[in-house]
Amino acid sequence: MPRGRRDGLLWIHGYNTTLTDAVLRLAQFVEDSGYQGVPILYSWASHGSLTGYVYDLNSALIARDYLEDVPRILSLGEIEGLDVIGHSMGNFLAMEAIRGISGRGLFNTTGKLRDVILASPDIDVDLFLTQLRAVPRKDRGFYVLTSSDDRALGFSEFIARRQRTGQLHPERLVGAGLNVIDLSEVADTSSIHHAKFADAPEIVKLIGTRILAGDQYAEGSKRDIGESLVIGAGGAIYALDEVN
Repeated sequence: MPRGRRDGLLWIHGYNTTLTDAVLRLAQFVEDSGYQGVPILYSWASHGSLTGYVYDLNSALIARDYLEDVPRILSLGEIEGLDVIGHSMGNFLAMEAIRGISGRGLFNTTGKLRDVILASPDIDVDLFLTQLRAVPRKDRGFYVLTSSDDRALGFSEFIARRQRTGQLHPERLVGAGLNVIDLSEVADTSSIHHAKFADAPEIVKLIGTRILAGDQYAEGSKRDIGESLVIGAGGAIYALDEVN
């Protein structure tokens, strides 16, 4: 690719996802979003079954150290910008790696990391806030995609007896310096509402043409949900233009 277009998208899949499923999901997202860079799948050893939750949690921890090697790879390679999208338990893995990298003072030292999108993060709330504390506040412009009707996270909460980050009210996350996209009222085709970021056409387009493209939001008043809302870290609410 010519200079100026050497971007990469690092995709970290979630719980109950086989390698085949992860490849297909990433390929579909790239096609639907119109992403123009190089898609990169970070695959970790999910059991690929509903009963493998604890197995997957341990596998994610094992995969953490390898993900922490990304800064070194970025410093050696020709990728000019990197976006990261994690889904579900993949965000537990992503945040563990970010915590480790930040603890060594290596977070985005190349300046190549652009957006970190945490979709439906399946992480214990207190653990997430602890992981986040390792990241300097000026570098916390992550996007967290939440939904109060996420039934998969409801299942995780039942197992762990702790609320998951992807279920939180936006205000709790905004106070930590994050940008939150509340998808609670966005319709999708899934009965468990756990992958709206990839299943709902307007959200796929939002991510591809607004966030990953580096577009900026114009401040406006809160509109009826049905349009997506980005709640900024400074407390401002941005209503996105119609995207479908």
